[in-house]
Amino acid sequence: MDSIGGEIVGKKKVEKRAFIRGAMDGTYDTDQVAWQLDVDERTVRELKRRYRERGENALVHGNSGRRPANYIEESLRTRIVDLKKSAAYSGVKAIRFRDLLAEFEGIDISYSSLLNILKGARIALKANAGNKTVAFGEMLEMAAHSYDWFWDGTPRILYVIADNATMHITSLYFCQNECDKGYTEVLRQTVTDYGIPRELYAEKAKTLFAGDSLLGSIVQKLGADIADGAAAPRAKKHVKHLLKTLQKQLPIWLKEQDITDIEQANLELRRFIDVFNGQFACKPQAPESYFVPLGEHDWDGIVRTTFEQNA
Repeated sequence: MDSIGGEIVGKKKVEKRAFIRGAMDGTYDTDQVAWQLDVDERTVRELKRRYRERGENALVHGNSGRRPANYIEESLRTRIVDLKKSAAYSGVKAIRFRDLLAEFEGIDISYSSLLNILKGARIALKANAGNKTVAFGEMLEMAAHSYDWFWDGTPRILYVIADNATMHITSLYFCQNECDKGYTEVLRQTVTDYGIPRELYAEKAKTLFAGDSLLGSIVQKLGADIADGAAAPRAKKHVKHLLKTLQKQLPIWLKEQDITDIEQANLELRRFIDVFNGQFACKPQAPESYFVPLGEHDWDGIVRTTFEQNA
């Protein structure tokens, strides 16, 4: 437990508030804070503005002025509706909005009461996409992204696997085109370096992880689960966020290292991963890891038998 402004608060809330403070003092950047708080960058900028204006009071969960459970004043209802329509909160799901109201606005309200207020104001509500993962290896996100990474006018495909809970990149690999080789190589790097994750997510999961596909057969033999549809909206947002950050960082690093082709890049990408993770990856909320060691699994053997079966 910790004390903030004389109020005792739980560890989870202290950690959340620490991200906003870190954003103010330069410990974290906007990308990191948005990832950890599960909000967009616009919301982070708004929270930073309030911190500058109100100081520590902007982060204290105020219990003063608590309303009876069976009554919510009209002024408070109006304030909640106005906040939900504001630029900072317009894209936030209702269940997350409730947490942010308590965390940063000093409004403690039940989820059912909040839904009634928002529905009464005819505000469209987005379904909750499930709880954010909290442990390293709980869910990994796989993507292939075409971009002019070398600033030479020629797009290449970058394959990436990253941890959903921490924004920690586990593997990167370049190919000229989207192909099985790229997907299997980033998966090989990840499972040999870290182990087998609990779940894998990819935007084209039905195709990539189909039972008769190369990648699907490998994942099935490894025993990793495929993230269900409930996780898709949240994971898709995280992947988009990660790729946007990579587009800002990787070309500059390649330029600084005088790396001009994908063969050379693939030999050096582990160094970039270390730099990226040191700057952007965050600690998981839960201390345990969901990665399972390869153990008796043999990667080369799995790939060889899969090729033979699919031949």
